[in-house]
Amino acid sequence: VRDVQFAPDSQLIATVGNDGTVKLWHRNGKLLKTLKGHGARIDSLSFSADGQLLASASRDGTVKLWHRNGNLIKTLEGHKDWVLDIGFSPDSQRLASASRDGTVKLWHRKGNLIKTLRGHTDRVNAVSFSSDGQLLASASDDNTVGLWTADGVLLKTITGHNNWVLDVNFSPDAQQLASASYDNTVKLWSRDGELQTTLKGHTDSVAKVVWSPIGEILATTSWDNQVQLWRQDDTLLKALVGHQARVTSVGWSNDGKTLASASLDNTVTVWNLDVDHLLNNSCNWLRDYLQHNPKVRAQDRELCDPIESRQKAVN
Repeated sequence: VRDVQFAPDSQLIATVGNDGTVKLWHRNGKLLKTLKGHGARIDSLSFSADGQLLASASRDGTVKLWHRNGNLIKTLEGHKDWVLDIGFSPDSQRLASASRDGTVKLWHRKGNLIKTLRGHTDRVNAVSFSSDGQLLASASDDNTVGLWTADGVLLKTITGHNNWVLDVNFSPDAQQLASASYDNTVKLWSRDGELQTTLKGHTDSVAKVVWSPIGEILATTSWDNQVQLWRQDDTLLKALVGHQARVTSVGWSNDGKTLASASLDNTVTVWNLDVDHLLNNSCNWLRDYLQHNPKVRAQDRELCDPIESRQKAVN
């Protein structure tokens, strides 16, 4: 299984993989429908924010647009090699596709090609729109992250990884960017491309990095067969162990309480998470450090305050 995503209503889960099909599942694990049409392995899928459309990116060089009910709407052709990632803009009107041909393409949801973005010198593995719709990020085998306007103007080439960059994603508030790399690390960047911190915990390549809907936690997947959950301050909260092969992708439910992970062991695992409990436990030992270490910036001393307040409200 190469990718897994929750629909915006969190009731439907879509998966894709080596067999070239898209499978739609109820969140309880019941298979609802299998969508056939691609001629090769599918590496990525994306739901539109309105939940009506599903896009799939394949090594047959195409992107297919499907209705949520499984009907094929249109096939987008234009890339000259594998299409490795696909993502909708937050208003659901456009899509960005990443390809082994070294380009990113912008499409209208009706299927018309808007623009081809050129700037990387090797294959492009991933794309991500910011939630405010103003920026687009791309991850490449040239070891860089490209930062573009939503209209396709290159603003900055972000360097820092020592190997291929396999994934990139904006935080829900659009103020941060996370990149995952073959160098076993995840890097967090400011919106304008300045390095903030590096997450080191995986023992093999990091395939995906995805922010939780509330933005306080990041989930990372790796070829070390693990999913890891992190705070933004580089604290490792928990390692989710159970897959027997590389973990290729991960998707959050809209409420942030459920996580689905896809693996080359041919399974999808659905994890039920108590996010507040995870955060509060991490803050129990971190709080004293934040308050008394002279090297901690003033604005960081209150990182745990919102979590403590929320926990008291729940109790």
